[in-house]
Amino acid sequence: LPDGSVIQMNKNSKLVYNKSFDKKNRTINLEGEAFFKVAHNPKLPFKVVLKDESSLNVLGTEFNVIYDNAKNSSRTYLSSGSLLWKAKNNKSLLLKPGDHFEYDNKTNEWTVSEIETNKLMSWRHRSLDFKDLSFNEICQSLSAYFETPINIKNKNLIDKRFTARFHHLTPLDTILDLLSDSYNFKFNKTPNTWIIE
Repeated sequence: LPDGSVIQMNKNSKLVYNKSFDKKNRTINLEGEAFFKVAHNPKLPFKVVLKDESSLNVLGTEFNVIYDNAKNSSRTYLSSGSLLWKAKNNKSLLLKPGDHFEYDNKTNEWTVSEIETNKLMSWRHRSLDFKDLSFNEICQSLSAYFETPINIKNKNLIDKRFTARFHHLTPLDTILDLLSDSYNFKFNKTPNTWIIE
């Protein structure tokens, strides 16, 4: 960006800022997911506005943020520095390094937890990393990454735990085939959905 900040965007994401960026303000609008390494400038705080009109206010820091249109929610992971999250109703929360913040715009509720960085930002390193995640969590991630619904009909699988890493170009059927070796499930594809049985 003109101010020296570096942004790495995930696929299907969009970033917009106006001509006054780094002159009168450092405000950008984000749809999707991006990792930010923000240049320090206390006179012009850096601000990221999400689709639900919540915002992240920064002085100088590194963080990852994603806005999920389908769930009308956002998730933020702070790597370093400090970050002030603010909802459109002016509720706010100061995040510290290591915080994983989730906000549900429908219920106006949030949670803060600690989570391993690679669970959130493996897309930056061109890999799909799953460390001790439930099968349900993995399928949600795969569904979002491959932009296709995955229906788990075999409910015995939902809470099974997996640890695995795949190259980002590995096809979904290959990933499911490798995962099925652990818990012996079957899968097939209908025109619009992957079915796990």
